[in-house]
Amino acid sequence: MSTHGSNHFKASLVDDNLVLKYAHQFVLENYTCDLDEDARRDFSKSEIEALIEGGFPVEHETPSSSQVIDLISKVSAEYATIASTSIDTSEAARHLKVNPSRIRQRISEHSLLAIQGIENTWLLPRFQFDDNGNEIPGMRRVLQSIDKGCHPITINGFLNTPQADLYSELLNKSLTPKEWLQTGHPIEPLIELAKGL
Repeated sequence: MSTHGSNHFKASLVDDNLVLKYAHQFVLENYTCDLDEDARRDFSKSEIEALIEGGFPVEHETPSSSQVIDLISKVSAEYATIASTSIDTSEAARHLKVNPSRIRQRISEHSLLAIQGIENTWLLPRFQFDDNGNEIPGMRRVLQSIDKGCHPITINGFLNTPQADLYSELLNKSLTPKEWLQTGHPIEPLIELAKGL
């Protein structure tokens, strides 16, 4: 089974197999992907067995196989964008003015978010930094408050989506978590939201 037009991008950062692996993981965690009778007919017996082994329930009426494939393709594209715009530990170290070993230490402390690149390298998604690549004050605490198993796509969506609970009277609008931190608002409401992810 192939995904329609798998994205190819900076091969030096991450390969298509990793993208598909994490897209599949995201779909499993966030969508009901049961296959109905017609959809099951679209797959071979070995493909159905692979889906079951991978955690897809295949007994209830839900999206067709083409819808599942389209969803995985869309998620793959989003993950590929995150991966291809990420920075490696050396670049992160330059931006944060520390040694690469400190970046790896912060990754293990969950105070920096990293995704797996090729050959066991770490990539740090840009969405956790400001536009100049600098650390956003308070972001460390927010990232440490998020469940360790939370998918990078979910974290990206959270950090870049206005939240009703982050209403700024000064700016007269709801802010994204990144905007909330960048405009100096108190971190506590954001920490509570982050714990709920």
